[in-house]
Amino acid sequence: MKEAKIKVLALLPMEPPKVVELDYTLEAMQKFVGGNIECLPLCDLGAEFTLVCNDEGKLLELPPNRMLWGGADYLAGSGFIAGTDSEGNMTSLTAEEIAYYTEKYRAFFNCALRRAHTMTHDAMTEHYEEITVCGKPALFTSIRIKRDTVPEGLYAYDVRHDDECRGIPCEIAPFIMVNQWGTIILTEPLELPDDGRRYIDEETDWNYDPFGGAEKKQKPCTTVAEFMNTYMTRR
Repeated sequence: MKEAKIKVLALLPMEPPKVVELDYTLEAMQKFVGGNIECLPLCDLGAEFTLVCNDEGKLLELPPNRMLWGGADYLAGSGFIAGTDSEGNMTSLTAEEIAYYTEKYRAFFNCALRRAHTMTHDAMTEHYEEITVCGKPALFTSIRIKRDTVPEGLYAYDVRHDDECRGIPCEIAPFIMVNQWGTIILTEPLELPDDGRRYIDEETDWNYDPFGGAEKKQKPCTTVAEFMNTYMTRR
């Protein structure tokens, strides 16, 4: 049965998690996150939960909040965690669930992550290596690219390297904190699993040759402008 009010765990930037009670209405949830909502599934304690956040938190450059999924992504702006019943309705959290998520998300968005977020570079002024990712042309750089400098129509992702530091790309995600290997930019979005992370198959997903092979006569792109002129005009 759908609850009129739900007890949830609020995650606010630079504040410890706290329990709040919300009206179970779209308007109340939108007001809490400051815009349109996005519902992200969580699976813990043998059950399903929902993390509600601002759908455009990163685009709006809302304050970084907490790391998610082991550093593969982060929460921007305010959010909250609620339970989920068998019909997909949000439900109040139990005392056990509140204690679990309070411990899991007690750490603030730490200083190291804040530094990583500010140590970014302008997409339009950098030089890249043209490679092939998941059968698509891509630009690669070992630095972190500031997302709001990426032109509309292009898609940027972070790449994580292996834990042994052998320089092997192993994961693609919207944001990576730990073992960040660099940034890729494509003209098409990549299909990512529900958790937002795509593990790289070295045989099929990643090739340091330019799109079309190393033998192609076309000069590889080294700037975003060249990349757009070469591949976006082919659509």
